[in-house]
Amino acid sequence: MSKSKWWPAWVFACAAGCLLAAGPLAAGEKAKAAPEKDKPEIEYVEEETPEEPTKPPIKRRNEPPPPDSVPGFLKLSNDDRIAGHIHLTRDAVLKFHHTSEKKLLHIRLSELTHIEQRVLTERMEKEWRWLENANDEKVYTGRTYPMRELQTVLHMKDGRTLEGMMTALLFVDNENGRQRFVLHRRQKGKPGTKLSDLLYVRLVDFRPPEKKETKQEDPPEDE
Repeated sequence: MSKSKWWPAWVFACAAGCLLAAGPLAAGEKAKAAPEKDKPEIEYVEEETPEEPTKPPIKRRNEPPPPDSVPGFLKLSNDDRIAGHIHLTRDAVLKFHHTSEKKLLHIRLSELTHIEQRVLTERMEKEWRWLENANDEKVYTGRTYPMRELQTVLHMKDGRTLEGMMTALLFVDNENGRQRFVLHRRQKGKPGTKLSDLLYVRLVDFRPPEKKETKQEDPPEDE
């Protein structure tokens, strides 16, 4: 037999031997990898919150009021009074829509003596919703919600009184921390609530408290 005839058979025999040797090795690798797939997934369990804390809670320090804050108080529609240092966001001003002059004024709190919020209109509105699979038809849900429109009156330190509309966010800093209040031009309450539930800021007063003078008693007359 010539060399050219038996050489391909020898190559095929070597290739077959390599495949047979690789078979057990691959099976062994699969056998090692199999337990990894059978491992259960890790389950994370939250720790139970203790009934009583082991340490007292940390009392956070109140932030100091910004330098442009003005001492005063707010009076709400339910007669609640909140006193402290009143301010806007840092370096902000009130954007006031003056009714008679028909222009937008920028005013700082330090220019005011007090702010009044007066009710123009308030009413209970019906709640409507769109019908399903209908574009132009609404149905009454049976619930109502309060609506209110307010006018803002600014009393300036120079003696002027400005009437108009305004929406502003005010902060009050006192011993209870920092509280936020909104001066609205329009208010809308949640369905099922009443007008009395829809609170608003009635007065923001920066005027210093009046000192009560003690009445001096007349000296006794000499007999």
